[in-house]
Amino acid sequence: MERNLDKKAAKQSTTYLSDKSIEKRKQAATEVGEIVDDLVGQNKETDIKRFIEEFSLMTNEEMPQRRRTGLYGISAIAVALYQKGTSEYLSLLLNPVMSKFSDREPKVQLAACDAMFNILMVCKEDIIFDKSFPITFDRIVSIVSYPNNDVKDWGRKLVEQLEDIVYGALVKNNIFDLDSLLDTIYTKLSKSKNQDISLVLIRWIETLSSMTNVDILKCLPRFLERFFEIMSTNAKHDVYDLTYNQLNVFLKDYQECQSRSVELDIQILRKALKFLLKKKSLDIDQSRYLAIIWLEEFLKFFNEDLVKEVAFEDLKDDKVEFYESDDSLPQFGNFEEEKGGPEEDKEESKDMEAERAQMREELGSRLFPEMLNCVLYYINTGNTEVVAILGRINTLLQKLVIVINLKITSPKTNKNELDPILVCLRKNFIKGKVKTKEICIGWFTELFKHYSDTLLNKEDEILENIIQSINFKESKLTESVLQLLCLMSSKNQQFLKEIVEMLLKRFNNEKDIEMEYINNLIHIMCSNIDQKLVFSEFAIEIMKFNNYQFVSFMIEILDLILSGAPVYQPLRDILSKEKKEPEDKEFFTTLFNTWCFNPLSALNLCFLAKKYKLAYHLLLCIGDNMTFDKDKLIQLCNIVQLIESPAFLELRIDLLDPGKNYYLIKTLQGILLMIPISKAFNALKTRLECVNLDPRASFAVEAMEIQETENPNEEDEKEIQECLTMFKNSIDLAKDSNKKSG
Repeated sequence: MERNLDKKAAKQSTTYLSDKSIEKRKQAATEVGEIVDDLVGQNKETDIKRFIEEFSLMTNEEMPQRRRTGLYGISAIAVALYQKGTSEYLSLLLNPVMSKFSDREPKVQLAACDAMFNILMVCKEDIIFDKSFPITFDRIVSIVSYPNNDVKDWGRKLVEQLEDIVYGALVKNNIFDLDSLLDTIYTKLSKSKNQDISLVLIRWIETLSSMTNVDILKCLPRFLERFFEIMSTNAKHDVYDLTYNQLNVFLKDYQECQSRSVELDIQILRKALKFLLKKKSLDIDQSRYLAIIWLEEFLKFFNEDLVKEVAFEDLKDDKVEFYESDDSLPQFGNFEEEKGGPEEDKEESKDMEAERAQMREELGSRLFPEMLNCVLYYINTGNTEVVAILGRINTLLQKLVIVINLKITSPKTNKNELDPILVCLRKNFIKGKVKTKEICIGWFTELFKHYSDTLLNKEDEILENIIQSINFKESKLTESVLQLLCLMSSKNQQFLKEIVEMLLKRFNNEKDIEMEYINNLIHIMCSNIDQKLVFSEFAIEIMKFNNYQFVSFMIEILDLILSGAPVYQPLRDILSKEKKEPEDKEFFTTLFNTWCFNPLSALNLCFLAKKYKLAYHLLLCIGDNMTFDKDKLIQLCNIVQLIESPAFLELRIDLLDPGKNYYLIKTLQGILLMIPISKAFNALKTRLECVNLDPRASFAVEAMEIQETENPNEEDEKEIQECLTMFKNSIDLAKDSNKKSG
């Protein structure tokens, strides 16, 4: 057939292809079809292509009617070709039609949709096997976002028609490039902000996920973040409900999925984390709530899959149990593997170890720190249900970090392996709120239990920040901090020195700090560390301060704590022993040397240690060198009240033997003369009157005075003289300091 015959046929057909009359349009389409039939029958491929091109050129003409004519002509050619079983011209037919979807004239757009409908109707599955199918899919889906409602309706119709074709092919297991389709869906979903397009694409995902022969779960990491974003921005749109339902379907399907893997778990966790960390807000909407639920569920899946793939037997039990010794921790390579040849086993072992090393790198440097960041931020929300979920996530995360990193490949875990976690903890602890700090302290505590004590050291600024974080109004945080500090001190005594020093600095800088807070702090420390060690360290570190007013204040508090609380009876027993071991003598000396800077506390310490002769001489020295103001008189009255407490029962019993303990009686008489008439005065007066009722008391005292004078105990005398010298020097030093400051 010659080209002029094509022109004649095209001209005759185009007269009515875009006519208003349906009958005339049908007649024109029939005529075009007959021409195509002739060309196919004569096997004239070149003429067929030329005929298609004639109508394609019309779609680009200026007149809208001519463009519509070209589209209807292409539609008629497509129908005729497929009726003859010819499909090789599909791309020539599709391109001009799809180019007119975005035409400026709605009628031309409608004509393009009509033409595409006919093409899809006749070509069916050929459309999805065509290499340009992803482009076709993208163009058709875009129609639903057009402003013209008629065009939009046509777009929905075409989408449904295409969906039926794909569904039918999948049911029949006809293989096509499904990955390209999924790529197109993902790309369009991630870029599109139009709700109608999102709705269409999620329905496609819903359809594909319902097919048993489509493993769409492997693509879940690609869609997940966008699903959460859609939920966060479309709360009142149909797309919200559809997205929410599909996420729940995915979660259920994944739980039952047989092709789960640690790698896929990690990818999904990272996408959920990316959304939560990118869209940070403590106002928990449904999207964030669902993302946090996914975080918990997929951390559980990860835990389960890790057991299967890497043989972490210690992760099987959901109950978290931390290990007290390194020997009880899991070791890589201790599980049985299938036996092969020696070389094969060796190579397989190397490959497996390399994979595990890579996995630990991924987890330790990226996933775990990101997840910890997420927990530390969102734990401050007011949503109690979310806080509970995050608590469970944090517990399991701690277990995973400790089990995976500790004792896996080397006898000692390198601090560098935990650096990303430690950096995250330090940053959040310094800048975080109270709940964040509590979580951080919990992590520091667990890590310190299981790893080298070099994880935290005195040069580390975080130690000072931990001390500074003690907020006496936040009892839970304070207790957690102290538990950590005690743990550090029990592992390395050097830490105790640093911690006590920092605590005293904190007390010195704190205004109006109450004794109750210091009492609680020391009580917690003494519950976890040797009491003698704690008091000794406080006594030593207090001496380093030049602020003698603060030093005196701390000594008085420590003295009252030591004297009054039942829990410190073991310390009082050590002090009151008649025959002391060298370390016990050293303990008294350490306390006394410091207590001298508060003379009345030093006097009370002598009572506790049953050093009554020293107490007597101290009282004489106090009377000669001190000016008693209101505060000192109150302190002296407090000592009298302490004498009536259970802690001083032995002292009161000693009063029954006035001959042996005449220095005690003389000291108490001296105190009685110093304090004003008050409840304390009456209590002590009554106590001494009970002693003086004994007619032997005066004689016994006089006898003991003579014996002490004639036969002094040289060792006791030496100790007393040394203590008095220290006492007087301390008083003079405090006086000089007060004069300079005054």
